[in-house]
Amino acid sequence: MKKLVLLLSVVFTTLSSSAQYWYQYKTEADELKGTQANSYHAVKIPEKGIVTLDDNNDVFTFATFEGMFNYESYQRFFTVVEGLFGMYGENGELVRKETIMLGVSKESPDFAIADCSRNYPGKTENSASIRRVASWVRGNKGSVRFVIPRYGRTDFDITLPTMLSHKEPTESKPKGKSQNRGTVKKK
Repeated sequence: MKKLVLLLSVVFTTLSSSAQYWYQYKTEADELKGTQANSYHAVKIPEKGIVTLDDNNDVFTFATFEGMFNYESYQRFFTVVEGLFGMYGENGELVRKETIMLGVSKESPDFAIADCSRNYPGKTENSASIRRVASWVRGNKGSVRFVIPRYGRTDFDITLPTMLSHKEPTESKPKGKSQNRGTVKKK
């Protein structure tokens, strides 16, 4: 009986994580508002959160639907959380892991950003780590796992296929509040 329950939980976890897709969102520039064109890929994980990767810059954002990230003060000027990012090959073997410092705002503790253009004193390898993970997601077959601690809850722990590994869903892109008018999916 225990084996059956364990097998079902593994199958459910595999199905739920393999059902995630990177959708591309684009917004056109608006001269009147002074906004630039933007393009990014995003994955919405039901009951977990949203992960995005900017198409032009090595910037990941994470939003959790439950709780907040377990941030702490770093050198009195920054509020950060350290996350583990694992890059896995096609056979599921861990190829490389990176420990990355993500910025978290006290005003929005359910949102974290890993931006290679942000430099944290004493963390010179942080930007290079973000670049490696972003490059892996865009250019390799396999998957990536993000583990980011949350306050008083289990970790924000998700595994997503890389962009070259996911299969296009047969149905259209999910609709939601985050989708702006004028946003189009690139094929």
